[in-house]
Amino acid sequence: MKNNSQIRIDDIFNIETIHYLRVMSLVSNCTILLSFFLLISCSNESANNKDIPQSEVVSVVGAEKSAVSEVESRKDIDADSFRITERITDYYHLFGIGVDLNYFKNLTRAQAHKQKSFVLGTLNHNKGFLRFHTSNTPLDWDGDAETEWSYEMTYWNLKDSRRFIALVTNVVTWVSEETDSTAFYVHDREGVKKVHWDGFSWDLGDFIGQEYESLFDERVWTHPPVYIMLPEEGKEIQVELAFHEYMENENAYGVYDSLQLFEKESMLKFNPLTDF
Repeated sequence: MKNNSQIRIDDIFNIETIHYLRVMSLVSNCTILLSFFLLISCSNESANNKDIPQSEVVSVVGAEKSAVSEVESRKDIDADSFRITERITDYYHLFGIGVDLNYFKNLTRAQAHKQKSFVLGTLNHNKGFLRFHTSNTPLDWDGDAETEWSYEMTYWNLKDSRRFIALVTNVVTWVSEETDSTAFYVHDREGVKKVHWDGFSWDLGDFIGQEYESLFDERVWTHPPVYIMLPEEGKEIQVELAFHEYMENENAYGVYDSLQLFEKESMLKFNPLTDF
């Protein structure tokens, strides 16, 4: 026969056990119910996917892949985003002449003369070369030609996606052709910047020999008149001596002509890719 304390403990144990079993049963039912709802949801999603045309599904997948590829390519571009895409005509404004290339590029010589505009000589986008000139002299002109101005521009691609740009302005009269000015630029990540090219230099002795220096004025010796030609193809800028009988320094031409130094002239060639 059990005492009262034993009966009480057993009763409590039985009550707690029953309560625990009820809770576990409730949890089990909830789990089963939740699984049932998830199964229905998956079935409905599968059914909805079946209703979508196959081409649309493929399109969505393709779009997602494209988006991923685009992000990856942008990362590559961000690592090195500098790419030069400018054409040769995008640089012509560096001459500072204040004209629209499209305005005169199709004009004939007669039209250009009448409008006091320019005539396009050469425009080669593939080679990166541009030449245009004024038309001050009338057609069928019997007298001395007017002064004409000729402009040339070209560029060379350098390392690290840089570009070296050369500009030349030549003045042409009825007796002479002579370079009036030159300018050089480097196009890099920071933009287009004018540079001084130390490698592009000469004196009169470079054309006729250094032994004649004492016969010429210092100004002519250190800054002889030259005619510069930019290449439409190739890498070399050519420089010729531009002595002529009507040059301002008559004494210099007299010495040059009497010694027949024109027979000793040499053409100078400069390759900018070796210096940049």
